[in-house]
Amino acid sequence: MSNVRGIKIFTNNLLLAAEPEEQLEKKTIEHALLRYAATVDQKIRVTVFKNMITLNGTVQSFYQKEEAEKIAWNAPGVLMIKNELIVE
Repeated sequence: MSNVRGIKIFTNNLLLAAEPEEQLEKKTIEHALLRYAATVDQKIRVTVFKNMITLNGTVQSFYQKEEAEKIAWNAPGVLMIKNELIVE
């Protein structure tokens, strides 16, 4: 940095915080679930609240339940997942 006449001290307290785009993340997760063979035909509902994702609905196996959760973890900014999927 160069010196600026008249300025002795400069403190930069700028803080950037991104607001989560809930609908965009929700659609991204829903589309990913539709693209993946293990979860494409399942009845999975996605709810996004801040950095938490909740998966509801039904799947046919524990494998599908685990795979749906793995897909949800791939969304940017996810800090917590509540996997409430029921295996029928």
